[in-house]
Amino acid sequence: MVLCNAENFNKICQSIQIKDPKKIDIKKIPVLLNQTHDGSVPGFYSSLVGIVTKENKQHLLGSSPEEKAFVRQWLDYAVTTVNYVDLPNVSRQVLKDINVTLGDRTFLAGNVQSLADIVLYHLLFKAVSNLTLQEKEQFLHLSRWYNNLQQDSNIRGSNSTLTFSRTLLF
Repeated sequence: MVLCNAENFNKICQSIQIKDPKKIDIKKIPVLLNQTHDGSVPGFYSSLVGIVTKENKQHLLGSSPEEKAFVRQWLDYAVTTVNYVDLPNVSRQVLKDINVTLGDRTFLAGNVQSLADIVLYHLLFKAVSNLTLQEKEQFLHLSRWYNNLQQDSNIRGSNSTLTFSRTLLF
């Protein structure tokens, strides 16, 4: 199953708090109606960028040229690689790649949350929720990032809150 689909598209739109969700009816975006043979949605990344721009939420695309490039690279990575994270050999590599990247930054494109973080949060939900506590500890930076994002109820949406530590702090 691919993850750049209509369901995740709608979850991401809800996470970025579209003022009038009826304006973003995927049935009105012709390219999103034409799923490919594997169920993915062509135009996933470019449609999200267009919606963010139209809704005046350009801060989610980065503030500096470097951040903007990182956001777009991560969105491209989401469509070309993370889209297939439900395959075991792809899953481990994606989690490793993200974990290494987050070793020296708070968010994927730097120190400010971006559209790339929100998209990857939703696309990785099943993969991260299937990790054991020991595996989550192996992906320390990924776990910190994911736990940080899920604390925002707008981003988390209908997803359940995942546990990342066996130690309860009082």
